[in-house]
Amino acid sequence: MCEAVTTRRVLWDRVFQGDADRLYAKLPPDNMVKRALIFDANPRVQRIVFICVPHRGSDLATNWIGSFGNGLVSLPSQLLGGAVDVVTAPLERDVGIKHMPTGINGLSPRSPVLGGLDTLPLDTPYHTIVGDRGRGDTPNSSDGVVAYWSSHLTGAKSELIVPGPHGSYALPETVSELKRILRLNLTVASAPHGNTIPKSQRSAGGSRQRVRPDRSPSLDQSLTVGGLTAPSPTGKTRPHPEL
Repeated sequence: MCEAVTTRRVLWDRVFQGDADRLYAKLPPDNMVKRALIFDANPRVQRIVFICVPHRGSDLATNWIGSFGNGLVSLPSQLLGGAVDVVTAPLERDVGIKHMPTGINGLSPRSPVLGGLDTLPLDTPYHTIVGDRGRGDTPNSSDGVVAYWSSHLTGAKSELIVPGPHGSYALPETVSELKRILRLNLTVASAPHGNTIPKSQRSAGGSRQRVRPDRSPSLDQSLTVGGLTAPSPTGKTRPHPEL
């Protein structure tokens, strides 16, 4: 998601609250924390597919499983010894952060970063694929890690519910849906005006699909799926960080 949003100071203000203005004035533009919280959308990303993504966090991040996993994350710090101080010392000195955030505690439903991202509009069309473990209980469903209330996005061009767990990216239904979206992306990119979606494009598996007019992407576009970015029609690729 971070590749498709322009944050301005939304995340910064949510994280630092009453100290936001003071810290913003104190720190230089190239400060690590500023660069992590204040950034622009990547104009090359023209379509995104979210697969079982915890946009609003996961309760597992705050229960005993998350606490146990978070404890394991600290092991490299102990092994590296003083080398970690090179990173943590400036954070503690400048903004009062004593412990490095992890990918686990960052997924807490109470995370100010996730809460801020949830208020920002995405600058590109996007689709969602959500697992329900085959129970058919959406909107009260979960893939076992991420609940539907966290993975659902109202503005998605399409949403496919697949009968799988959090690792649903490997399901045949998911693969079929990704192929459909890839074909759609190529069709829109090669169309003269690219402002409509072909009627023949249907969501795989017959799930519900909300279709909205697409804006015309440039030929140098890319399709982001999870942690990878698919080739553009011109054959160019680019790495994509974790969402």
